Amino acid sequence: MRLLIVTPGMHPPWVDGRITSLKTFAETLAGQGVTVQVLTTANVEKTHSVEEKKVQYKLVPGGSSRNWFKLFQYYADYCAKDNVDIVIYRPFAGFNSVNVGSIILFRLVTLFFRKSFVLSLWSGPKQMVKIAWLFSGVFTTHDIREKSGNVRVIPPIVDGSMDFKPVKDQLFSKFGFEKGKKIGLFTYCGLVESEGLWNYTMEKRGLRTLIDAGSSLLEIPNFQIIVSIPFLSKDSARLKLQKILEERGLEKLFVLTSSVDDHLYELLSLSSVYIYPVNIEEISWAPISMIEAFACGTPVVTTKIPAITNFISDDDALLTSPGDSDSLARSIKTIINDPMLAKKLCLKGKKKAEDFGPEAVGEQVQNILEQV
Repeated sequence: MRLLIVTPGMHPPWVDGRITSLKTFAETLAGQGVTVQVLTTANVEKTHSVEEKKVQYKLVPGGSSRNWFKLFQYYADYCAKDNVDIVIYRPFAGFNSVNVGSIILFRLVTLFFRKSFVLSLWSGPKQMVKIAWLFSGVFTTHDIREKSGNVRVIPPIVDGSMDFKPVKDQLFSKFGFEKGKKIGLFTYCGLVESEGLWNYTMEKRGLRTLIDAGSSLLEIPNFQIIVSIPFLSKDSARLKLQKILEERGLEKLFVLTSSVDDHLYELLSLSSVYIYPVNIEEISWAPISMIEAFACGTPVVTTKIPAITNFISDDDALLTSPGDSDSLARSIKTIINDPMLAKKLCLKGKKKAEDFGPEAVGEQVQNILEQV
């Protein structure tokens, strides 16, 4: 089987679940003997190819309509040379003319060259499910009501085989923690500072709920929370968030950083709790960060919404109501103050993460692709 994966922005830093899940998907299939090529845009000056974990990547400069046409030309060339059996295209989530036009155009090319074309949705656009008949298949991360015969559920793949040795003192020093502190960790992959993304971070990702819980969390001895969001590299965003914290007297509770670099898994393994108060209603989305926390043996506090409960049971994590800061604070305190419960959640989380590992999902994915 020869597979071509096409998506915008599949390049380091690996911070977006839309991308990290697809990267692990590609590496898993390549490890099973499937020929996997990836065509994507990247922050590079010239088009070039690299190989990583048996996956061949062609990186095309992004950021302009001219470069998009270059991506399309490369795509058509792949299909014309007959070195591809199946194309998997993962678009952006938005329902707009550019995104929908790209989907249709890429599909037309595969029709012309008689290639199978699978649309792999991540957060949308949900309207594509209604015309699933147009594609060889549509992949979603969980079961959905509107699905038709060729809509297939492909669970997200998360590689839980992390090989690292966390060095506590060095990481504490890097992120400004004092020795002996207990850590709560909040992460989000927002890259670009904008009013829309700021509001999304505060409301949909639950940062406002966490801040509202802050006054109660000050009661926990020797406890601090890392907030890691890439757009905090911008002075204006960092100062805006610092001002909110200072007005509430929470500046010593929160440690702000724009990136955890290559230390995400180490920090997760050292954290007392991963805080994931999301309030998301998006089709074919998956809580990748939560599953990564599970794999690292970190207890999770999250929200009881379908986007979460589609993937876990009530006792895999402590579940709160979306936007309920009091409930969030109580749950965080419970994990910090109850080591036996924390250990139980660690073990359950590791077990749950195995359900999304390459061994559990990889063979299932390959069998589905052989039926496309």
